Amino acid sequence: MYFRIFQIMSVILPLILIGILIEMQNVSQDAVTIFSRPLPLLLILAVTGFTGGIHFQTANTLFIRNREKKNQGLIYAVDLFGAAAGIMIVSILLIPISGLILSCFELSAINLFALIFLMFRNN
Repeated sequence: MYFRIFQIMSVILPLILIGILIEMQNVSQDAVTIFSRPLPLLLILAVTGFTGGIHFQTANTLFIRNREKKNQGLIYAVDLFGAAAGIMIVSILLIPISGLILSCFELSAINLFALIFLMFRNN
């Protein structure tokens, strides 16, 4: 249940980032906007950090629930490998080819597919 809520947040957050990026393109350098203040930026960073941390914790719970041998080191290693592979793919291929805004759409679509998988998965 909770994993689905956090997956929904992972679908929405890249779309919010697209809105922020488009808004920042339309603002002159002299203008004072909501994005020039530190509080909104810190709030966005806190929400994304919380979502990422909760994803790891809930994935641990889902992975360990049906296992006899509870090997949390394996989960952490897979998480680190996935993060390293993901950042390399995104920074070397996705952003240079697609651009930042389209990459956010693609990230949101990937998270949407994961959400659909979670919705139709047997408990």
